[in-house]
Amino acid sequence: MRKNIPIDVFDEYVLRTPVLSLTEIMNVDENQLIDFLKNNSLLDAIFLASP
Repeated sequence: MRKNIPIDVFDEYVLRTPVLSLTEIMNVDENQLIDFLKNNSLLDAIFLASP
């Protein structure tokens, strides 16, 4: 027996893509990571992706 499940349709969406590849992330040293985390766009992306 199928139940009617409401579906929400969205007019806008956000496509999330990685900023760095896994290989690049694995090769980042501590100083590069600190500099990378000073980027406000990245911090906004982390915030928006957080549950």
